[in-house]
Amino acid sequence: MISEVLSSRGYDVLAVASGFQALDALKSNSFDLVLLDVLMQGMDGFETLRRIRELDSITYLPVILVTALDASHRDFGIDLGADDYITKPYRIEDLLSRIRVGLRIKKLQDRLVEDKRRMAHIVENAFDAFFSLDADGLLSPLNARCSALFRDGVSADSRISFHSLLAPSEHDRLSTFIANALAGKKSASDFSLTDGRVIRIFSAPSAGEQILNCLARDVTEEARAAEELSSRARMLEDKVTVLNEGMRDSFRFESIISRNARMQAMFSLIRRISGSTATVLITGETGTGKELVAKAVHYNSPVSNGPFVKVDCGALSPGLLESELFGHIRGSFTGAIRDKAGRFEIARGGTIFLDEIANLPAEIQTRLLRVLQDGSFEPVGSNKTV
Repeated sequence: MISEVLSSRGYDVLAVASGFQALDALKSNSFDLVLLDVLMQGMDGFETLRRIRELDSITYLPVILVTALDASHRDFGIDLGADDYITKPYRIEDLLSRIRVGLRIKKLQDRLVEDKRRMAHIVENAFDAFFSLDADGLLSPLNARCSALFRDGVSADSRISFHSLLAPSEHDRLSTFIANALAGKKSASDFSLTDGRVIRIFSAPSAGEQILNCLARDVTEEARAAEELSSRARMLEDKVTVLNEGMRDSFRFESIISRNARMQAMFSLIRRISGSTATVLITGETGTGKELVAKAVHYNSPVSNGPFVKVDCGALSPGLLESELFGHIRGSFTGAIRDKAGRFEIARGGTIFLDEIANLPAEIQTRLLRVLQDGSFEPVGSNKTV
């Protein structure tokens, strides 16, 4: 009767007479739910349920026990693995409701299994090594890349202290990293292995556990390149420092020798204006040393550590001069294939020397006036004030 009712409601139903037939059917076919009568000849429903749960081919299958026995058997059936229990006599609508709930759970469980399968495939085939770390630094590999990254130090089913894989100098830093990452702080860092290679670890705490889920990759070449660039940068900084010291020495007043009273007065003026941030106008005939005076002002000023940028206004065409002074953005004119910083922006924090400023076109002088007044301008083609 039940099978006929369920078939009339659109379900595909297979009815069998015994627990043995049910097990044979489950081994050769796929089902979404089992209605299992407790009282059957040969093998009762409880034993059938126990054997169903032992089938390796079934990941999850909801089972509803149906019986005329009293409710005292319910706990026994649930302990054996039943998902629900209904006692005869029952209303057919109550049974149908339980079936719908069971099928919904089965659908969600199948989706969860598929999501886990996909995640396992992603993890196993990931370029990065994937592993977990507990609060004590115990490493548990989660994919084959761990063996490739850590080489003979880690096998697929091993658990090993991560400290033993790292250079001794890294041990305290690893403990600090784990504590901070579990607390939700810094979650990425580079570490040196015992063989000298450098790995980069990205971590995230597992919800509700003192466990970190970690991705790691070999960044040895990247670290070496970064260190080489850093070394070159430090070397250049040292050279710049030496050159700047030499420039400062060259433009100290003691290096300009003169007994002329008018020159001494100029030195005194330079000393006064060097401590100011005001714009300075230097006039004089060609060849009288205007640039020398400009450098003396710069290298004796509070911005002497900043750049000294010279612009020869008389050597550039008006269109090129505007781009040189204020910069431009990509696409602002033909040939502007990338953004370019202007001389004013390059001179930020230092001094810009506009040589032969009288040769500037009137429209450029108008823009220059604004820069001198409030220190702002827009690159060519841009409406963003710098």
